[in-house]
Amino acid sequence: MEYADKGDLYQQICENKRLKIYFDEEVIWNVFIQMVLGLKVLHDLKIFHRDLKVNKLLFTFVSL
Repeated sequence: MEYADKGDLYQQICENKRLKIYFDEEVIWNVFIQMVLGLKVLHDLKIFHRDLKVNKLLFTFVSL
């Protein structure tokens, strides 16, 4: 596990939005793939998370 010295994804989204900086496409794909793989792990373990806000997070991330 890595230390997130730049904060979480939401903080990065807000900071980039404030500075009007776009994420590189490679970063967007990397985050998306990690989110899907994490969701797959939960699914494989038969864990259901009722509070997933993936749609809102992806919409915010892509709409920058």
